Amino acid sequence: MDRYGKGGSYESFSPSVSNRLLQKIPIFPELTTILTGHGKTSSYLYGFGLIDNPMCPCEEEQTVDHLIFKCKKLINQRNEMIQQIKSTDSNWPAKNETLIKNYENFLQNLLSP
Repeated sequence: MDRYGKGGSYESFSPSVSNRLLQKIPIFPELTTILTGHGKTSSYLYGFGLIDNPMCPCEEEQTVDHLIFKCKKLINQRNEMIQQIKSTDSNWPAKNETLIKNYENFLQNLLSP
């Protein structure tokens, strides 16, 4: 299901506490769920037996990584996010640490299919 161990999902976005404290990122529920890997993805809900299958409407397992990097249903939002990230002289696919530095666009695109 999830490729990260305990706390690993968050660490992939912000590898050190001191680095995270230097970032001026407002904390709100949607961001926290993505950073911790506890978002309302089908894979997460399926793991708790709350839904019958972990699949995305695009017919692949729906995880946070899937939504960011692969989901066919989010191609327009992803393209917009890619343009913004590339405009900051970063490469695509971006590391999670780069995504969080551009969190406003990242989160807006991820949560508004």
